[in-house]
Amino acid sequence: MHTLQATAQATQSTNWSPFILMGLIGAMIVVLGLSRLLRNLIGVMSSLLISAGKAMSGITTVLTMFTLVVAVFMAVSAV
Repeated sequence: MHTLQATAQATQSTNWSPFILMGLIGAMIVVLGLSRLLRNLIGVMSSLLISAGKAMSGITTVLTMFTLVVAVFMAVSAV
């Protein structure tokens, strides 16, 4: 608290300055905590999207192979 009072007196401001400064420091701590949480959330979401993308490419491969097999059977049965 002495540092906050010294800061307030050095700037020749009102008695509310230490409380405002404490509020700003608290807000900064909250923002830093939320940014870490958001960074972790973005990491989890990106890994989920990457795994979903791999699954979708696998499904696409299976559907393509199925279409190819059906086309071959139709060509063979037409002859």
